[in-house]
Amino acid sequence: IEPRLTFQWLSPYDHDAKIVQIDYGVDNLPSGTMTINYSLTNRLLARRKTGAGPGVVTDLLGVTISQSRYSEASAAQADPNYPSATTGSYSAVQIAARVSPTDRLTGTFQTFIDPKFKKPQQFSAAASIMRSTSRITAVWSKTQYIRGSDSVYGYPESAAHSLGGGVTIQPA
Repeated sequence: IEPRLTFQWLSPYDHDAKIVQIDYGVDNLPSGTMTINYSLTNRLLARRKTGAGPGVVTDLLGVTISQSRYSEASAAQADPNYPSATTGSYSAVQIAARVSPTDRLTGTFQTFIDPKFKKPQQFSAAASIMRSTSRITAVWSKTQYIRGSDSVYGYPESAAHSLGGGVTIQPA
């Protein structure tokens, strides 16, 4: 179990209007604010054989729950770590899981839970199968409609559901 707590402080800067907006996730962050990021990660490790040598310890399963707290609500509008801005002092709660039952098969799942309405904003999952010369990936995502929300999730037309995938082949 790995708890993590980080503090980020952006010093006050009175000339925000002079910043050239190149990278939204960096140049839009309001100055004079503190962000506290906290998370808890739980890992299940496995020792896997690799030929005749000693086994290698790898993650079999990892689950992380995280959230951010902002000293100013305006910082939540520009945090690049979350898919959508929130209007309060807290980010969405992110729950992420990754499973690797073998070296060639991986799966991930992620959801963001609205801090005010306590409902999922969106879900995503992906799975990959890797071979020596190829990789097959499938991806699913769903964006929810949350009645009463004042973020992007408060509009029925923002709800979406998608399924995708890809194949990568490399010469041997």
